[in-house]
Amino acid sequence: VEGRCKVALEIDKLMLKDSLDMTDSDRLQIVSSCQQTTSSRIIITHGTDTMVQTAQLLKQQIRDKTIVLTGAMIPYVFDKSDSLFNLGSAFTAVQCLPAGVYVAINGRVFNADNVVKNYINTTNRYYGNMYGIYVYYGNANRVNSMLDNYMKVTKEDIKRVANSYLTQDARVILHYLPKEK
Repeated sequence: VEGRCKVALEIDKLMLKDSLDMTDSDRLQIVSSCQQTTSSRIIITHGTDTMVQTAQLLKQQIRDKTIVLTGAMIPYVFDKSDSLFNLGSAFTAVQCLPAGVYVAINGRVFNADNVVKNYINTTNRYYGNMYGIYVYYGNANRVNSMLDNYMKVTKEDIKRVANSYLTQDARVILHYLPKEK
């Protein structure tokens, strides 16, 4: 593990498989490994394509442990990968959260029961908020009204929020200086 992580850990490599190629049997192997370990706090690195399905199966089967799944849109071996950031978020989450199953990605933590992967933005070539994972508490049908809600935002709403949050005391000024040639 890179960085300066001082958390005592044990690594158990179950499989090295693209999550799109995972089978129900593979997911049951993950469940079994989590059930058999004496650890009460578990981090699982997982491909993002089917991470939600694995998280939901774990949630159905295991109630007495804190399990956090994480992954990366840009693999570790590539420049500008989000993998170490997400893994760091998972380390923090697994230490702070009560028993349950969670997904930690892009600086946010989601309960396995209330997370959906949005495939719309996953092919974009920018490195910002490209996960498109949204949480809908209590009503999954809210996804069908998401665009309608965005379209209801008015100029006045934007000005009101900007005036409330973009104040002199709540700002960061960055001066980007390109490298000299």
